[in-house]
Amino acid sequence: MAARPIYQPYDFNGNEVRNATLHNLGSAPASPIAGRYYYDTTLGRFLYYNGTAFVNVATDSDKLGGQLPAYYTNRANQTGTQTASTISDLATVVQAYRLDQFSAPTGSLNINNQRLTNVGTPTAGTDAATKQYVDSLAQGQDPKPSANWATAAALPANTYANGTAGVGATITANANGALAVDSGAPAAGDRVLVLNEATTPNRGLYVVTNPGSGAAPFVLTRDTTMDQATEFGGALIAVEGGGATNGNTLWLCNAAESITVGTTGLSFVKLNASTALNGSTSILISGNAASVIVKASGGILSDANGLSADPAIVTRKYAQAIGDGSATSIVVTHNLNTQDVEVQVYTAGAPYQTVDCDVQRTSANTITLVFNGIVPTAGQFRVVVQG
Repeated sequence: MAARPIYQPYDFNGNEVRNATLHNLGSAPASPIAGRYYYDTTLGRFLYYNGTAFVNVATDSDKLGGQLPAYYTNRANQTGTQTASTISDLATVVQAYRLDQFSAPTGSLNINNQRLTNVGTPTAGTDAATKQYVDSLAQGQDPKPSANWATAAALPANTYANGTAGVGATITANANGALAVDSGAPAAGDRVLVLNEATTPNRGLYVVTNPGSGAAPFVLTRDTTMDQATEFGGALIAVEGGGATNGNTLWLCNAAESITVGTTGLSFVKLNASTALNGSTSILISGNAASVIVKASGGILSDANGLSADPAIVTRKYAQAIGDGSATSIVVTHNLNTQDVEVQVYTAGAPYQTVDCDVQRTSANTITLVFNGIVPTAGQFRVVVQG
């Protein structure tokens, strides 16, 4: 079998070359380069080219104890311990290394109750956050207790009483009847975020004092955390699961830092509202439906079953087990209809490592794998063909 040509260096990264045989020649090869080794079958010796002539390794005069000088200057080949005090520039060299040049920690990092200073502004979700960054997010926000309900429409006709500058302010229905909010029935003690009153100063966070009944009107009283002039600006209220429309929502009161309760109009912004979608050159939006625009000859096909890769354009894969205990030349029929294929062979069992063999692209639908020095056992390897 012809030798497999290699046109680039192989970097073994310090790994061993096992069961290798050096090139056997009866005489020195022509046009060698420095470092070329071969085994001279006439001399029965290993020779290498030093840039001028081939040197017999067994009789090198520049070796000590059978090793070249570089062997002894390599710390990996030295024994014993060299103390830090005998290395004059140890501290200088070690301290000059940047932290990002060391391996990443594999456990918790204890900084001994010290501060991290000059930290950059975070950009990823796993980045550390600076105090300045956190302060900028929290600035102007005033979290309030969560509401059980939020109105989706104006309350039934009612009367507002402002209490003492907002403290103890109430909304009382003009008629008897149970309170209904967003398709639900709040109970006494529930918090209700009133969002839709036409008289906007009456809006805000309330507690159900009386849920109302056929014999009594409902009564809502402003929550004690949001009934004074400085408690509205930046108020942030989360609504819990209750409610068909506003359950599990988040609202921000965009009032000024200080208002006149019962006089200043109030409005709330829904922070987690769905974002409107706009179409593009690749995405088509029609009502609530989104569809992809498929480019002709772009490698994607679309039909009633969904999207799929166009086999005429996109790389396809074929794989099978190979080996029968007798053949060293194995034909694999992949039917990809091209000789422009990439082939990889690996062992079918652990550790599933890649192996090299001679690959011949014998036709548009077949390849031939040729093994030298081994007869693959039944299913010993798997081959993957992509094209």
